[in-house]
Amino acid sequence: MSELETPPTTGLEAIDATLAGLDPAAPLADQAGQYAEAVELLQQVLNSPPGSQ
Repeated sequence: MSELETPPTTGLEAIDATLAGLDPAAPLADQAGQYAEAVELLQQVLNSPPGSQ
């Protein structure tokens, strides 16, 4: 298997930092809290995108 690449950037600093902090090679159970935070952040941004207000 090839080495994992860094996640693509979105242009939104909070999302980029959150995604960069995840290790896709590590077991999900070891990072469950971090993935939950990432999903919550993504939902917040999708529900209220920057510049939509």
